[in-house]
Amino acid sequence: MKIKKHHSEKNTIQKIKYNTSVSSSSLPAPPPLPLPAPPLPIQHHHHRRRSNHHNKHAIFINRIKNHKKNSNR
Repeated sequence: MKIKKHHSEKNTIQKIKYNTSVSSSSLPAPPPLPLPAPPLPIQHHHHRRRSNHHNKHAIFINRIKNHKKNSNR
């Protein structure tokens, strides 16, 4: 609950900041909201690609860890 309140506070501050920025640009505030929606599907697609890379990286790190373990022994 506390965290949620904090997040909402931060969002409000950002919104106010954006509003001031928009004010001098004389642009409506609503535009920023629709923007975050479209990236969702693209990000989802990206995640799958990244997952594979992450797995490869994890295996590589594991190998190095094992190597260090052997070196210590």
